[in-house]
Formats: sequence, C-alpha cells, structure tokens
Amino acid sequence: MAQSPRPTATIEGELLPNDDPMMEAARSLGDLAPSNPNLTIQQERNLFGDVVTAQPIRVRRDEADILKRIDIKAMAAGPRYFYRYPVQNRKKRRTDYIEGPTVKCTNTVLRLFGNAAVESRTVPQRDGSYICYSRFADHETGFSMTKGQLVPRSATLGGEDAERRLQIAHNIGQSKSQRNVIEASLDEFVNRAWKKAKQSLIERIGRDLPKSRATIVAELEKLGVAGIVQRVERLYARKASDWMAPDIAQIYAELQAIIDGMSSIDETWPTEPPPEPKRTDDTPAAADTQHPQAHGDNGGAAADPPSDTSPLS
Repeated sequence: MAQSPRPTATIEGELLPNDDPMMEAARSLGDLAPSNPNLTIQQERNLFGDVVTAQPIRVRRDEADILKRIDIKAMAAGPRYFYRYPVQNRKKRRTDYIEGPTVKCTNTVLRLFGNAAVESRTVPQRDGSYICYSRFADHETGFSMTKGQLVPRSATLGGEDAERRLQIAHNIGQSKSQRNVIEASLDEFVNRAWKKAKQSLIERIGRDLPKSRATIVAELEKLGVAGIVQRVERLYARKASDWMAPDIAQIYAELQAIIDGMSSIDETWPTEPPPEPKRTDDTPAAADTQHPQAHGDNGGAAADPPSDTSPLS
C-alpha cells in the first residue's frame, strides 16, 4: 500500500527546497498531525522584525560583580543618577513628588549588566503625535520586553523652530522609552543604582553644609529666573541658610528633572499666588449690609434682618 505524501512547509507562500533544514521540521510536525495535509509554517514578525532567543555565551554573567560595580559608579554620579519632580494630587489637594532613575543611570546599568541590548522604533499616530517603542533584549536568557512612550504633538521645547521642536520632542520621547524599558527589565539593578546615588549625595552634602548651600544657590541662580531662590525657600519652608542635606539633595534632583526636560521651572517651583483682595467699607459686600428692610414702618424701629438661609425673606 502506497504511503500518503508528507505535508510540505512554506514560509510566506514559498515552497521550501528539499535540502532546506526547515523541511525536516515541517515533516516532523506532519508526523504529529497527519490529519492536516496542508500544513503551513508562518514565520512570526514583530515591530522590531525578529524574534529574540537565547544566545550561546562564553562568559556567564556575574550578578554580584555587577552590583559591586553599580555601587562604585552610583557613589560617584550623585545627582546625575536620579530625578525628582512634582505632580498635582487633585483628589487630596496636595503636591506629591515622583523620584526615579535618570537616562544616564539606566544607560550605565545596561552597560554594566552586559550581554543585552536596547533598540527603538518610532510609530506616527493619526492625530500628529507618535509613540517611541523601545525593546530590551537579554541575549543570555532570551528575555525581552517592549515599552512605548507617547510623544504628544503639543511638545513645545526648542523655541520658534518647529523642526527643532519636533527633533527635541522625539529625542526626549525616545530616551524616556529606553529608560522605562531598562528600569522595568532590570528593576533591582536600576533601583540600587539611583538610591545608592541619592544616599551618597546626601552624605557628601552633609560633610560641609555651608559650602553645599552656597553651591546649590549658585546652581539655581544659573537658571536666570528672578526670585528663583525665594520660590524654592517658600516650597521647602526654610531659608537657604537653613537647608539641610536631604533638602539640598532633593533640589539637585529637581534641577536634573528640569535639565532632562521632564518638568518645567514653574511646575517644580511655582510662583507665589497673588494675595486675596481685602474687603473694605466701600466694597459692595459692605454696602449690602444696609438692607432695604432695615428701616420699617413701625415707628422707625429697625426690622429684623432677613434669614441667611433665605435671601428672599
């Protein structure tokens, strides 16, 4: 009895040659699924055009050594490794702060981690915005992760030149997407780096507080904004001469967020709100106290004032 022919394999509709190594894989699959005479293998493609798989590595990763080298780099980096910026909590009517690793921090961690790569793609959207996708790939384990960063069309950094604004907005969006995917993929390494950098900065500031206060005031004044030191003093509820080491470290981190384009000066250190207008005897509110019903017909005696809860009474 003649055997039925084994199914052939195609990739994107093309018949594989008999000597192609994929043919044997297709035939093996055919043996497991004889009821499928039209077996077709489709090669999967994603946004980045390939599938990440583990690679043979001659030198295995030493995580203890990586953490040791991260500590050394972080202690020297200080404010370059972490940022801090305010967000308005409307539900609780207060200002909260977000802290995290800078792009410089995540790039260094990626380099020290080794045997890994990050690549990015930009996808335009119909509304004029675009999304910067970045993928982290660990060549040693085959693990990969992709994250996207939305770049709104309202990005205004870069002055009057529209093309330059677009370039700056794209570069910031791409850097953020790369930072986000490295942080998500190498969470424990990245957190160690920026927290160690913050701790090291506080210790260095505390060794000579008067000098550190003078230095941070000089850095603030370099921004060229009138009254900027007074803004920061009001936010921290302390004069610059009384700032403590943690205060100065946080101000450095806020400066870094402004430099990286994650926050603006006015968002970070808002101006003082205008004083509320004071009520005087000449204001309409004062004049309203002389209610027409105050002079009644009962012998010139003043009538009872109307109820506060019923202005029509």
